[in-house]
Amino acid sequence: MSDDPAPVDPLDALEAEATDPLDIEMVQLMRKVVLRENRRRAQETTDEHGSPLPRLTLDGPRPPTDDPLLRVGYAMVEHLPPRWEYAILQIAAAADDVRIGITVKHETGGPLTFRHLLYLPDVAAASAELRRSMYEADGRGTWYGAGITLQQSGAMTTHYDYDNPPFGYWGPNEVTLARRDQELYPRPPERLPDWHPAR
Repeated sequence: MSDDPAPVDPLDALEAEATDPLDIEMVQLMRKVVLRENRRRAQETTDEHGSPLPRLTLDGPRPPTDDPLLRVGYAMVEHLPPRWEYAILQIAAAADDVRIGITVKHETGGPLTFRHLLYLPDVAAASAELRRSMYEADGRGTWYGAGITLQQSGAMTTHYDYDNPPFGYWGPNEVTLARRDQELYPRPPERLPDWHPAR
């Protein structure tokens, strides 16, 4: 777990500094909008196609599962602090290099109170297995980036990016990783994104 300082709520800071009644009213309105969106998101049970969302069992013992996505979720839960509201896992991957970070929203302190968790080897390993399991040999390959949101209800929403570069900054190591990724998860050259060094 990260040793971040106590979470800070930017809206609390804005409200404390506001002196004009209109500014105070604006901050309170922003707080209501954020709270309403958080409640809506927490109540989601289906995706945009009406399919049930993947869901973790968070009460009681963890059930055994072969589902790689659920394994990622259970690995995340082990690192979440008490009274978390939702957690967002960001994954960037090429070859065997999987880089992750989790942003956790706390229930306490207001609607914009976050903590960041970095370098969690078990979450990275579960994410690597999820990526391997999603490889499509028909030409699509596997994703380079993913975002997984876990709600307090156990519901999980996902977004997978098959087209954009996995890393924000590139050097020789990242080029080597991208080429190795093409060996491990091959795509036909015409299905490789323009940025890919194996193209």
